Amino acid sequence: MKRCSNIKTTIKTETGSLFNTQTNLTRKNRTTGFPKLSGYQSTSQIAASPRRNAGDRSPSRKHRKESSATTGGVASLGDDLLHEIFLRLPSLATLIRAAHTCRAWRRAVASSWAFRRSFRATHSAPLLGLYFDSIPGVVQGLLNPARRTFPNFVPTRFAGRDQAAAVRGGDFLLTSLDDDGPHGWEIHDSRAGYLLLGHGDQETLCLLNPTAPRTRRFLGFSQKDIIDGHGGSPVVHKACLLCSEEDPFSFRIFRVANDKSRARAAVFSSGTNEWSFYPWVGVQVPSVGGPSLFSKRSMQSNGFLYWSHMYQKHVITLDPATMRFSVTELPLCLHRNCTFSIGETSSGESCIVYAAAGFGVGMFVSGGISNDGVGKWVPHKRDNMQTELRRVLGTSEVCYDGMKVVAVRNGFAYLETSRRPSYSSIFPNWILSLSLDTMKLDKLIVRACESCYVHPYVMAWPSTLVGNYGSFALEYGT
Repeated sequence: MKRCSNIKTTIKTETGSLFNTQTNLTRKNRTTGFPKLSGYQSTSQIAASPRRNAGDRSPSRKHRKESSATTGGVASLGDDLLHEIFLRLPSLATLIRAAHTCRAWRRAVASSWAFRRSFRATHSAPLLGLYFDSIPGVVQGLLNPARRTFPNFVPTRFAGRDQAAAVRGGDFLLTSLDDDGPHGWEIHDSRAGYLLLGHGDQETLCLLNPTAPRTRRFLGFSQKDIIDGHGGSPVVHKACLLCSEEDPFSFRIFRVANDKSRARAAVFSSGTNEWSFYPWVGVQVPSVGGPSLFSKRSMQSNGFLYWSHMYQKHVITLDPATMRFSVTELPLCLHRNCTFSIGETSSGESCIVYAAAGFGVGMFVSGGISNDGVGKWVPHKRDNMQTELRRVLGTSEVCYDGMKVVAVRNGFAYLETSRRPSYSSIFPNWILSLSLDTMKLDKLIVRACESCYVHPYVMAWPSTLVGNYGSFALEYGT
């Protein structure tokens, strides 16, 4: 008992030391973002930083003094106690800043998969902002086909200091993509801190992390290749992205094409660095309609990819592990007069969140496989959100007649208000977040017009805190 008491006292004392160090670093680097972290520095900051002589291996007196004061007693506690301290930090952004203070702290995080899993379980990844796709040919509400379009980024209103530093140090305006061509860019997917964008010429994809703009990667893709061997005119869907939590440089990109009775997938793998084209397979949808009846936008949950039917009666599903397509019937209440999206709960369970007419919001969760081998969706909860909307918007709630679901990620649903026609020119639309655990709403972003597509950008675990990656690779004996 006495030893446990001493450990608790040590953790409390060293946690205070950690936060004091954190505060000092924040004050010194208030305008520069994350200190000494290449993955979260802008290109201009890196170019402006002074270069040290390669032959000068001895640190300056000031550096030795700061390093000694920073690492002092905390480094001597060992990784287990450091993990206990780090788990008490408020957010992933704060952990990133603290872990990059010295090599010992970074090693404690980067070398432990169990700690990273525990931290993810107790800290939801912070939402840094939302990306909005511009409607092609429309700029600031005016039709102008000659103007190139780019995604718009809006940071969250109430982000903490460390989240704000991450945004300031990144390239969230995507200036590195600005070119002189006639086409713009649109977002296909946003996962694990990466944006997957498509060029307007439909021949180029770009994968980049706005917090590390130097990591951008351009991939060529021709839609003619995926529809090769098809006599009709199948629809080629937007690309979707699957990433690995434990290997930041491992990913797969999927392109899918389908008509009324067949589907085909093309996959780019970071391991092989090339596209693989799979054969056409039969996918029979029990309804009447052309290939355009499936949404071009994909949804994703627990590694499965989904595309919804226009009439919302079915979803086509791709299992990336087996590359098998299947068709699942949606719950009856989703067939009309509602919007929905597929994602995950905070515990990682697959779910469907839908907004019905008025202010009703409900959720289905995955119910396993039925006797005929088809996946089931089980009703979980449903609430009328009008009282919640009045709580967050006040008296202006009367200006809205409903909400629609625009995305579901990591236990949160993102909703957009729908204005009553008589108030459409007076009050703006709101993007709100809904906690699927508490069914509580929060205001995020205000918009003058209704959004075309909304992509939440959630901060991801950086590669410098996973194993040995980049210029900050761990060195033996340090």
